[in-house]
Amino acid sequence: MTPPLGDTTPPTGPMFLCLDATPLISFNDIKQTDLLGEWLPVAFTSIAVIELELKKRARQNHPTISAPWLWSVPSHPDDTELISELLKRFGKGPPENLGEAQVVASCLRYRWTAVLDDHEGRDAASDNNVPRVYTVTLLAMAAAQGMLNPSKAWKMHKFIEKNRGNFSPLKPDADNKPVFAEFVGRLRKLYLKRDKPDWPMLLSAPGLDDLLLRMLHERKYKP
Repeated sequence: MTPPLGDTTPPTGPMFLCLDATPLISFNDIKQTDLLGEWLPVAFTSIAVIELELKKRARQNHPTISAPWLWSVPSHPDDTELISELLKRFGKGPPENLGEAQVVASCLRYRWTAVLDDHEGRDAASDNNVPRVYTVTLLAMAAAQGMLNPSKAWKMHKFIEKNRGNFSPLKPDADNKPVFAEFVGRLRKLYLKRDKPDWPMLLSAPGLDDLLLRMLHERKYKP
């Protein structure tokens, strides 16, 4: 069972990632949960993600539910009002979107970096000054920092998108493979320019996802 933090105060800072259901299920479904654990010896998610999302398919998601590196975080009592406001903003009450609301609230409280693909959750994170990245940005940054072969990173992205239903703005089409490769290259340059910060600190840098979106826009309207 994923260990709950209970009343223990978790470590703080943007070098820690808090993952929504989509990245966790995505890595689980392509049988790469252990790889995610190698990258993130300590990572967090919300209790609602575990109880309301992953346990919908408890047997299939068992590798992630039981992962020793993934800690489930209860909502802080002082975050009740914020979570309620976020659910109203999302237009859905619990259990829908409760995991995303808890992820945003916990990241704000503990200064974590969120891995979020849902548009509404990402906008809420941005409006609350919570750093957030797409799952594809996580993959690209791992490749940029030499932790994953770029070709394997692209294959993983393709499998994830085809399996989970295209959550990413970078569709898994062959035409987008060069965009992904260029994205990895630009992240690599940023990594070197910043004097090779420890993984995964650079994921908290502002504008990473915006860079990808700009690249896609430029490609679409390239004369």
